[in-house]
Amino acid sequence: MAASFNALQQEDIAFSGLHVEEGDATAGAPLIDRGTPNGNRVSTVKVTFATPFSKPPIVHASINYLDFYITGAIRMQVEVKNVTTTDFDVEFFTWMDTKVSGVKARWLAIGSSNSTGALTTV
Repeated sequence: MAASFNALQQEDIAFSGLHVEEGDATAGAPLIDRGTPNGNRVSTVKVTFATPFSKPPIVHASINYLDFYITGAIRMQVEVKNVTTTDFDVEFFTWMDTKVSGVKARWLAIGSSNSTGALTTV
């Protein structure tokens, strides 16, 4: 598991006007139980930030765990959508005959912690 920012690092970042959060978003069986075994399946996970940003941050997500049935090709896509100052959605998407039992994305949000939305340097 990736190491999280410790409290001291978070204080240093907050002092500079930068706000950084990280975490995981996990989707499970709904990706395979939608009644469309050979069609498109989407599972959306809502993520809420621990502390609101002053304006919507930049959010990056990437797959770091994938559990699938070996029946053919592996098709999986992850996207970040609907980013606000308080939350965002992670959308997991698979299609055709890919059978997914579970998938997890690691995400990182970077934005401003001050009221002007401007980043400052220390």
